[in-house]
Amino acid sequence: MAIAAIGNPPVVIFDDPISSELDPESRAQVSTVLESLVHANRVVILITHDLASVEKICSKLIFLVNGQMHCCHDPEALRQEISHEFTLAVRLKGIESGSIDFNTYNEFKRRIAEDVESVTLQEEHSVNLSES
Repeated sequence: MAIAAIGNPPVVIFDDPISSELDPESRAQVSTVLESLVHANRVVILITHDLASVEKICSKLIFLVNGQMHCCHDPEALRQEISHEFTLAVRLKGIESGSIDFNTYNEFKRRIAEDVESVTLQEEHSVNLSES
């Protein structure tokens, strides 16, 4: 990334810079560098399959399908356009065996509510969880 920024180019292109293979600290550092490039008025083009990792950085999202551009939106407009179309069904491994405690279960639900805007819990089926 540092080499790409040498000479203050007006446009920088990165292929999957925030890879899922990075540890959380490295992902945060890469995000910080990308944000600083954007704030320095550079055009930053990110090629990735991981929308969640770049949507806070990007002002426009372009989706390519078979080499053709299909839409161009800002992240919030895209979220509004497609948000009504998704249902998240989760089955936590370990619930039946009791290996997940009450606090872990509630932390999971809190993270989903925090990370996914406008989430609504429609159904919840659980077994008895132990409170630790």
